[in-house]
Amino acid sequence: MNDELLISLLSRFNFAVETFFSGDFCGANEFSENQNVSHLHFVRRGPVTMEHDDGSTIVAVEPTIIFYPRPYNHRLVVAPGTEAELVCANVQFKEAERNPFAQSLPDYLAIPLAEVDGIGEIVELLFARAATQSLGKRFMMDKLSDILVFEVIRHAMETGQLKAGILTGFADAGIAKVLTLIHENPAREWQVGTLATEASMSRSKFAKKFHDLIGISPAAYVADWRLDLAEILLRQGQPVKSVASAVGYGTPQSFARVFMERRGKTPTQWAARMKKPDSPEMEESGQ
Repeated sequence: MNDELLISLLSRFNFAVETFFSGDFCGANEFSENQNVSHLHFVRRGPVTMEHDDGSTIVAVEPTIIFYPRPYNHRLVVAPGTEAELVCANVQFKEAERNPFAQSLPDYLAIPLAEVDGIGEIVELLFARAATQSLGKRFMMDKLSDILVFEVIRHAMETGQLKAGILTGFADAGIAKVLTLIHENPAREWQVGTLATEASMSRSKFAKKFHDLIGISPAAYVADWRLDLAEILLRQGQPVKSVASAVGYGTPQSFARVFMERRGKTPTQWAARMKKPDSPEMEESGQ
């Protein structure tokens, strides 16, 4: 995937990082999937062990980034008599259940800093900022952590650690071209045959490859992308008739029918719900 496509996706499916702990740590701390946030841990000095419900563990002795891209039960343990230095953060992916970055990554990643060129300097800057009491300390730590999440995502893509989904599709030249066309022209009446031609494949080969890489059919992807864009326009206060036309539906009625089938509410009901106050801030995990 080139940088332009990656930036385009990030602008649609972005994320926010909120650091909540930095410094020396001993003992143990539980992180529950019920918190409904992802978690990022920077281990500068270990050993640190992450324990999981299935009995698997991660042991970080050297400087390591540990990332849980979706809510996931894990227990951070620093053995008695030892002390670790780390920074922990909550990561909130926008529209997490449909966010391709959150959904395409494995359940967790543990990346020694030595494996990724240049990332060590960013982590060192993060810890240097954590050690100060300067104005804007938390803001700077959050922004540096944003960069590190991006670097983790890029590392996972470059090392082939993605599950089926849109990110794997962008790694294939033919499918990437089709995805780009769909994203740029959502209102066009896309047919499988037309998309196959754009990908320089036969219809059957294209349909199979698309499903293998993305996880759904081309038609389902087009429908999903149209509704994703429709939600953006509805949030902006645009009328249902204008939204329907912008995302490729001939009438507001046909748009409303599909929206109801896939979202469980009419466009008007959905837009009204989005105007309610935002949900509470992410719950912080203490020491």
